[in-house]
Amino acid sequence: RVFSSLGALDTNKVRNYGEMFRVVWGMFLHGGWMHLLLNVSCQAQTLWILEPAWGFLRTLSLWIVGGVSGSLLSAVANPCTVTVGSSGAFYGLLGALVPFSIEYWDHIASPAWFLFCVSVLVMVAQFGNMVGVQGVDNNAHLGGLIGGLLFGFATIRSVHAFRWQGVAERMASSTLFWWMFPAEKRRSLREDNLQR
Repeated sequence: RVFSSLGALDTNKVRNYGEMFRVVWGMFLHGGWMHLLLNVSCQAQTLWILEPAWGFLRTLSLWIVGGVSGSLLSAVANPCTVTVGSSGAFYGLLGALVPFSIEYWDHIASPAWFLFCVSVLVMVAQFGNMVGVQGVDNNAHLGGLIGGLLFGFATIRSVHAFRWQGVAERMASSTLFWWMFPAEKRRSLREDNLQR
């Protein structure tokens, strides 16, 4: 009841009272400090890769589209619950890593391996949430994932607008993907990027 009064996603209030702001506002509310910390830390890792390549506006638009599509699927699939959190936006960022890897295929050290790892990460995260975890809105995750995939493919560019060393360096320094790069490769990527 407290979250509903603060503006959480409540399908009843969206549908019957026209409070459309809840579709977006619920992304900024969280169920506690741990919920907020987990969402921010996961999103920061993905934003570390996407934002320098795609720019602020495209990345912000992706985040909003992922969150809104997650909220909409959650509202349609489970209309009797009140939900909070930006997990749908995070899954939108994860889903956008697939078109990102295709867009910058020539600039990623091992693009097929990166695409495979992203796909496995998304599937493990989604299926891991579906098995017996209470209080997790799987519909928001799935909606965000679909929204991120679609947005990424809809805005894909064929022109590579930045240095490939920057992409590889961000991936090598990210805690999600550092294990894909040997220590020598990470060091040489940093040195190459500093020289340019």
